[in-house]
Amino acid sequence: MAAALILLALGVREYQNFHTFHRQLAETQVTDGAREIALRLREIHTSVALFVLQETQLLSDLVDDPLSDEQYNHTRQRIKLHFPDTEGFMLADHEGVSLLDDPLATLDDQRLFDLKQFAQGRQQATILRRFSNNSYQYDIMVPWSGKKGNRGIFFVAFRCKAICRLLATHHVYGHTLKLYPLNPDDPVDSPKQKAITAEVPSVGWILANSFTPSLFSNKFAEISLVGISILLGFFALSLILYRKARKEESEKEVTEQRYRDLLETSEDLIWSIDNKGYITQINDAAWPILGYSQEELVGRPLVDMIPDDELKTQFKAIRELLKGTPWNNHITRLNSGDGREVHLRFNALPVIDENGSCIGATGTASNITEQVRAMEVLSEKESRYRQMFEVNQAIKLILDAKNGRIIEANSAAARLYGHSIIDLKKMNYSKLNHQPASQLRKQLNAISQGNISSYQEIHTSASGTMHDVEIQVSPTGTNGNTLLYLIITDVTEREKSLRALRDNEQKLQGIIEAAAEGIIMFNTAGIVQLFNPAAEMMFGYLEEDIVGSNIGQLFSQKQAHASSTNILDTLGLSPDGNARELVGVRKDDSNLPVRLSISRLELDDQTHYVTLIQDISESHQAHERLTYLAQHDVLTGLLNRAEFERRLAVLISVKKAPKEHHVLCFMDVDQFKLVNDTCGHKAGDELLQQLAIITKSQLKEFELIGRVGGDEFGVLLSNCSMERAETICSNLLQTIRNFLFTWEDRSFDVAVSIGLSGFSPMEESTSSILSTADVACHMAKELGRNRLHIYHSGDAELIRHHGDMHLVADINQALNEGRFHLYLQPIVSVGDNGKRHYEVLVRMFGEAGELIIPDNFIPAAERYILMPAIDRWIINELFSTQGENLRYWAKLHPEKGHFLFAINLSGTSLTDEGFLNYLERLFKDWDIPHHTICFEITETAAVANLDRAQHLIERLKSLGCSFALDDFGTGLSSYTYLKDLPVDYLKIDGSFVRNMAKDPVDYAMVESINQIGHILGLKTIAEWAEDEATLLQLRVLNVDYAQGYGVGEPRPLNEFKL
Repeated sequence: MAAALILLALGVREYQNFHTFHRQLAETQVTDGAREIALRLREIHTSVALFVLQETQLLSDLVDDPLSDEQYNHTRQRIKLHFPDTEGFMLADHEGVSLLDDPLATLDDQRLFDLKQFAQGRQQATILRRFSNNSYQYDIMVPWSGKKGNRGIFFVAFRCKAICRLLATHHVYGHTLKLYPLNPDDPVDSPKQKAITAEVPSVGWILANSFTPSLFSNKFAEISLVGISILLGFFALSLILYRKARKEESEKEVTEQRYRDLLETSEDLIWSIDNKGYITQINDAAWPILGYSQEELVGRPLVDMIPDDELKTQFKAIRELLKGTPWNNHITRLNSGDGREVHLRFNALPVIDENGSCIGATGTASNITEQVRAMEVLSEKESRYRQMFEVNQAIKLILDAKNGRIIEANSAAARLYGHSIIDLKKMNYSKLNHQPASQLRKQLNAISQGNISSYQEIHTSASGTMHDVEIQVSPTGTNGNTLLYLIITDVTEREKSLRALRDNEQKLQGIIEAAAEGIIMFNTAGIVQLFNPAAEMMFGYLEEDIVGSNIGQLFSQKQAHASSTNILDTLGLSPDGNARELVGVRKDDSNLPVRLSISRLELDDQTHYVTLIQDISESHQAHERLTYLAQHDVLTGLLNRAEFERRLAVLISVKKAPKEHHVLCFMDVDQFKLVNDTCGHKAGDELLQQLAIITKSQLKEFELIGRVGGDEFGVLLSNCSMERAETICSNLLQTIRNFLFTWEDRSFDVAVSIGLSGFSPMEESTSSILSTADVACHMAKELGRNRLHIYHSGDAELIRHHGDMHLVADINQALNEGRFHLYLQPIVSVGDNGKRHYEVLVRMFGEAGELIIPDNFIPAAERYILMPAIDRWIINELFSTQGENLRYWAKLHPEKGHFLFAINLSGTSLTDEGFLNYLERLFKDWDIPHHTICFEITETAAVANLDRAQHLIERLKSLGCSFALDDFGTGLSSYTYLKDLPVDYLKIDGSFVRNMAKDPVDYAMVESINQIGHILGLKTIAEWAEDEATLLQLRVLNVDYAQGYGVGEPRPLNEFKL
């Protein structure tokens, strides 16, 4: 019985010890739990404040721009990345009104009250809330101000997962953890007052650990029931366990004593932190290293001593340590108690409990401040050395004299060789100059002994590029080792230039010897110093015959002894490189047309002249051939229409005798279409050729015979009376009647209709003479063909009722009824410089609305003097409808010589005495800037009315207008008149342009006209540019502008827009 009582007493004592131990554990957990909650809240508040600071621009954008649902969700996801436990966020002003249009736009009354209190400084930034389902939430408020002056409060609500987890897991047997709001007025007997409590800082809550009293009675009853039955066994077991516990406690005391000795004697920091980062233990080395005592550090967060610039990085490192990642040589800085920055190297291991959870960390920290400072000094010295090594951009290397290993290299060397400095320092010098090892050793030894101070070799870069380098080298001793200091200069370009110079000298000699052009060099005295083989072939002199002689003898024997200056002046030459054409003199005194250019050359401080000479004999012959082709019809060999009209215009412009009289004969082949249709065009061509031969043989005393149309011929019977002309042409008519044309197995009787028109020089214009002869020819056809008719004044009125004369009435009616319309066709720069002009074209529409092309009414209008009325209508219509566009365009393009619209003027308008006054009045009435308009006149009309054309052009050009010579090229001999016509543009006739890509003769004609135009300072415009091939040829020839369907089709004027 006594033993049972003793056992019972021991059980009660054991329970009391058990209860006391768990109460102490509960007190510790309440304190740790409150601190953990506060640390968690502080961490979240710091993260929110840091987010507001970093994301000021994002918050400003949210306030300034209304959020769409997609933008709000994107922003919320972005904030979720920073704060995974967030319930929601909002930006509010100081009255609690949301600055955003979002789902959290309103707050409940309690939160609204708290926000206003916080704005007034009466509420803490962190608020903990508990809900009816025992869940917790805390609100964090951070003041915010944007870059644009907008400001407010950033409000974030978080789920309290950490608190719920703490209340669920941090418990002690017989105790329960609960959170209560801090309220001093609670009754004394309330559960909160009787519990173990600890205040959670900054949130106004306490953590309570309540004891369950039923535990004692249950435990006592249990012991009482079984105490007697296990009395003896329990006593024996207790004795064994007691002895074992005493042994373990003794061993633990020894271990702890050794640990305390280590803490007291170690010069390094030995420390421990709990799982919240608070220092739980630190040795005495804290004072000499950190300037803090143990008491000052224990219970303090380790992050408190971390400088601000490393706070974010080290906070993350501590978090990783407490997650189980060890620190190995982890270096950071801590702020000491006396204001110093201490550099420490940390080694630490996480402390893991029996459940595998990290409950803290322990480790050491060595003071490496002195080492860091020494490294900084060394780094500074190295930086200065590197700066000195780099500042001079010369290529520098330092070699080990023993083996050629590259010790150092600067950035200039890295750029040259294409290797990084690090890679260069891993290389041997032989990798650069590719020398064998034995040869490299000899070279290094010679340099080390001072036998070589500079040399030149070839180095190879990383890309394989070879570089000629010039090297200055000097040996230097360092710590018993010999180093070679190399300064390298890349002379690749210099060597390349020298090689190129040598090559060029050889090439120049070869060029001079092989050149097809003659090359002559002479000095300021005119003495020939060089005379190449091509010059020998041109002039018939050998080099040894002419070198030392005066250059003047190659051009004029009279200048053989003249000075070079006089020679240049006399020949009209200057050493400007421009080409001139002269006549040279061969050794046999024969003439040689040449084109030469002279350039000045300075050699050895003396002036020389180099002359490049081309034999242009073939060019002259080709030019003569082109001139002939431009003036004559290729099929018949007779003059073409343009040349015929030009010569006719020249003849009638000068009156040599008072009673001088001429007769113009127009001859048209009757039924020519029948031959073409039955036998083909070759037969028609053959017929025209034979008729041309007959006509020239019959009228051989008259030179002016031409083919003026497809089957029309014209003859000028100069100084001939009408009676004699009638006799001559009657004989010609009879000869042709007797001619039987045979083609293969067919024969044809040939007949012609001849019209005669007499005139005296200077009494009629070219157009009127041509018109009357044409009318007479038409009358011959009207009267039955195969006859001759002399023009009478009533013939025109008769033809008006026949043939195409009905168009005259149609033209007048169209003018009155407004059936003329203007179109624009672009004239585009071939060189793509953006300049664009437009030619104004006229179209006539019939009474039924059908289009009548210009070829069907313009000839009749010109023949019957209706073109002046059409010209006036065109100009008035253009000015009245496009005046505003022309004035606006003139403001954008005030420079002269760059027009917008080009207007055609007919030959009959040029002869109209009142036309110029009419033009000037229209310009003034419609306020049209003169330089916006260019007038086009045909080559034939200008030459036929040269005086009037000159007067009109000069007058309008003085006002600012431009002029273009249209359809140029059909009469190449009219080049001489270009000097007398001050035009600005030359329009190359489309008959040459259309087939120039296929026909070499047309190509040559276009090239010739373009060159002449450019020499005269004129811009050239190619007509009928119909395809890309033609445009490509025009670009090759440097023609300035192109016009045609390949560039742009005509468009109605009323569709034009600038």
